[in-house]
Amino acid sequence: MPARKVLIGIAYIVVAMYTYRRLKKRRIRSIGVRDIYKRRIRFGDGHNLIQELRFEDKDFFFIYTRMNVERYENTIYSSQFRR
Repeated sequence: MPARKVLIGIAYIVVAMYTYRRLKKRRIRSIGVRDIYKRRIRFGDGHNLIQELRFEDKDFFFIYTRMNVERYENTIYSSQFRR
């Protein structure tokens, strides 16, 4: 009986050491979040956020909307006359 308790104790120690080493090796990832995504929660995807992107960062505007500023303006302009 005492030998069994010793083996169980050793097994617990081995598992704890293995778990500790795995957690220690795990790389801490830092992912940068653009300010535009942080502000999206507060302002929403609509008018304010799109307008900010149009004037601040035209390259990211293209990535975000999948169209350049000129095409976006043409789309908005043409949709206003269809109403």
